[in-house]
Amino acid sequence: MIPLPLISALIAGAISGAGVWAYQANKYEAQIATIQRDQATASFKQLENAHAQTISLQAKADAAARKHASRSTALADAVRAAGIERDRLRDELSKASVQLPDASCSSARNYATTVNELFGQCTDQLRAVAGQADGHAADSLMLQEAWPVQSER
Repeated sequence: MIPLPLISALIAGAISGAGVWAYQANKYEAQIATIQRDQATASFKQLENAHAQTISLQAKADAAARKHASRSTALADAVRAAGIERDRLRDELSKASVQLPDASCSSARNYATTVNELFGQCTDQLRAVAGQADGHAADSLMLQEAWPVQSER
């Protein structure tokens, strides 16, 4: 037969082993729960950052679209105004061509000088506008080429 002190020692050992086992299990479960909580918190923070960045980028895109619409409206207004001015000058030239055969030489020369100056100013303005358009096109191309591109992973 097994002596009673040995049985008591085995029972005490089994109880203390079970206690240690339970303690370690609780300790590791707490560590796992902490790791899972930290991971969830980090994922949530990354999601918040991505959302904030998305909102910021969308706000910039919306502002750019509003500016573009405003510029387009201003450009359309300028085109209409230029068309009105062109029509006015065309009418004036038509009237002048009707009156020109009856005009004196000096008034015809003055008219020709004025028309040449006017067309010279128009030509200079067109060159300036064309230069600005080329500059804007070059700037746009530079920005498009410099825009960051995300590579596929």
